[in-house]
Amino acid sequence: MQQLIPDYTIPSGKAHQTLEIGFVTDDVPTLFQKVVEAGYETVLAPVKKPWGQVVAYVLDPDGHLIELCTPM
Repeated sequence: MQQLIPDYTIPSGKAHQTLEIGFVTDDVPTLFQKVVEAGYETVLAPVKKPWGQVVAYVLDPDGHLIELCTPM
């Protein structure tokens, strides 16, 4: 994860980071905003990767990393 999100540190007191769940959507910024408005913790706001995919990262209530991404 450090290669994908250089400034990311695993939150203390949260679940062990043993997996990442990804959800594919055509509109990452809108979905990310809904997550923010619902009060969930965010890790990385939407960014466009060099290969053209838009990704963002959030945490679920148990501290698991969730990737929001456009199709590859």
